[in-house]
Parts: sequence; structure tokens; C-alpha cells
Amino acid sequence: MARSVSVIPVTIASGQSLSGVGDLRGYQLVGISFPAGWTAADVTLQTAADPDDTYLNVFYGTTELTIDAAQDQHTVIDPDSTAGLGSYVKVRSGPSSAAVNQAADRIIKLIAIAD
Repeated sequence: MARSVSVIPVTIASGQSLSGVGDLRGYQLVGISFPAGWTAADVTLQTAADPDDTYLNVFYGTTELTIDAAQDQHTVIDPDSTAGLGSYVKVRSGPSSAAVNQAADRIIKLIAIAD
């Protein structure tokens, strides 16, 4: 049986490094697509169980979860690394210790499959 796939767009505004909230309720993150013009930086995530909670940086073990990113690229994510994400996610350009501002509005597509 095929699993339901959802594309959830989030935007990092020009001059910012953190996106708005992506609602992953009932889904698991398995990929991210990056637009043309992406300002060079890998991405990290923040997550929360409730949209009004404090968003926390995502770690896999003791290392911040880092996802390869480049212009016009789709990155597949190991589902084991995102199985513990909360229902709500923000995408950050760069690591939490050195965020990278995007030069223009960037729409990132979160690819998720139904739980």
C-alpha cells in the first residue's frame, strides 16, 4: 500500500535565517527541496510539540542534525533521524551556532509521508 505524501512549504524571509512553521502533524519528514538562488548553507531544524511552545534545536544523538542543502537540490532524509521530531518544525539556514541569512525570500518544500 502506498503511503500518502505531503509537500509542506515554509519560507525563510529575505535577510533572515529561520523559516516560519511547517505543520507535520500526522507526517514524518523524509526530504527537503531547496530553490534556485539558495544562499549557500546547509540547514538545521527547530521543533516543538505545540505551535505555541518554545522551539528547540534538533539533535541526533549529541550532534545537531544537519541536512545538506544547495541551489535546486532535493535532499533525502533518513527517516530514523527525524522519527522523534515534534509536530511543528522550523528550518534554519546554517547551524544554530552560525546561522546564515538568506539574500531573498526562499520557499523550502518539506516532503513528508503519513505516519
